[in-house]
Amino acid sequence: MEIALAVTAAVVVVAVLVVLLVDARRQLQKQREIHESDVVRRTAAAMIEAMGQDIQARVERGVAALTQHQEQLAESYRTQIAMAETRARVAEARAADTVTALQAATILVRELRETLDARAIPGLPAPASPAEAPAEDAGARQTILSRAPAPTSAVQPVPFPVQQVRALDRAENRATVAEPGGAR
Repeated sequence: MEIALAVTAAVVVVAVLVVLLVDARRQLQKQREIHESDVVRRTAAAMIEAMGQDIQARVERGVAALTQHQEQLAESYRTQIAMAETRARVAEARAADTVTALQAATILVRELRETLDARAIPGLPAPASPAEAPAEDAGARQTILSRAPAPTSAVQPVPFPVQQVRALDRAENRATVAEPGGAR
């Protein structure tokens, strides 16, 4: 019986040891799972943080590139506007010069007509008023010099009326037609 008791005690000890060993295994497994989940969490958190930093760096580079592009566009537009304003000022100055020159030419033509009317040069037709002037086709306009016949050896060219006026003025020692450059 002692043997039976010893065997029973041994079986009980082995059963207790098996129960303890199974319990120890379960606790070890739980600790592993807890440790693995912590590692996974830490690794996942580190990966998420690294991805966030990478995304932030990419976004910052993209924003910097867009800002630089916008600044270049703005500078280009400012340059184009300045060039357009300069061209407009030049055009306005040219227009003002043209108006001044046109007014001076109008005054000179008016004075020339008055002088010619006052002199009444024989052989010159009377100037036509704008109402009596024939309507010309815009394509058929020509200068006075291009209407004059080409001189030949037998025919002398007809002097232009300004030349006749100058000849008369020289005869009277008075010049009334303004020369180019302002000399009289």
